[in-house]
Amino acid sequence: MIQRTDVPSLPRRWSEGRSRAFDAALTTVLLLPVLVFPFTSVHRSATLLSFIEIVPLLMRRVQPAGCFYTVTAATALQLALIGTPVWGQVAMPVAVFAVAAYESTITARVALAASLVLAVAGPGVWVAGAGLPAQQVLLWFSTAILLMVASWALGSMVRARRAYAAEVLAHGERLEERAALANELATDDETDLPPHGVEDVWSLVEQARLSGMRVDAEVADPAPDVPELTGLTAYRIVQEALANVRTHAGPAASVHVSVRVIGVDLVVEILDDGLGTDGSLEELQGEGRGLAGIRDLVSRHGGHLEAGPRPGGGFAVRARLPLLSREPQA
Repeated sequence: MIQRTDVPSLPRRWSEGRSRAFDAALTTVLLLPVLVFPFTSVHRSATLLSFIEIVPLLMRRVQPAGCFYTVTAATALQLALIGTPVWGQVAMPVAVFAVAAYESTITARVALAASLVLAVAGPGVWVAGAGLPAQQVLLWFSTAILLMVASWALGSMVRARRAYAAEVLAHGERLEERAALANELATDDETDLPPHGVEDVWSLVEQARLSGMRVDAEVADPAPDVPELTGLTAYRIVQEALANVRTHAGPAASVHVSVRVIGVDLVVEILDDGLGTDGSLEELQGEGRGLAGIRDLVSRHGGHLEAGPRPGGGFAVRARLPLLSREPQA
């Protein structure tokens, strides 16, 4: 039995539907004043640009960069055409928050720089030639800059929290992987068998040959030095794949087994010609070969599996197991 391991609790996440509903509500609330503009003295261009600035907020989680660039372009155009602040500019700090929270660090920094340019350009346009006191001018600039920086900082905090959640989840998966594979090792110990590794692939090959299967094997001699759990995973892959060949391709099938270190991966490959079965070609090339167990094992180890029919007949199973990760860490 695998012992349950406690991990730090994850930050609570909103459901996708709830997030969409919130963004729709936020956008609607911000658009309400714009709907009144046609009945006031506000210029038509201000109404149109405000609309263009606010509507992209609907996509602030799905396409945060696109949302930010659209809002930024509309805001810059607004500054060029209108010499006074208008309501649509409330979208700018929201877009800055979104790109800082949901985009990469580089994109977030670019967004911060662009928003600061607008934070300086905006008040510069508004107060130019107005003859306002220096203190009031300074207040305009400092408020605009502070608003952008604060929005970016809050978004960065959200991104850090999401990164923490992802790390906690990965930590839990590593613990589960370690427990599951350790349980397999324990099962071997309970049956008085030593833990299997790459060097034991030869015993699987010999067993397959004794059953009448034609097996061509390529395993480095001496066997490559790999982490214990990685070696066990490779052994299980070959064991399951040969069992599937025997079941689906017949004992007279011709099989090639290869276990090699390529770069930073341990590559395991089992190829059969599919000629040792009396079944139809469709049955031979079907996916009902019990690959679920192999796929799950490789996935838990952080590797990559490819499995499917070969051109001209037969079946191929190829797995790459990373060596750099070594043993899963608790």
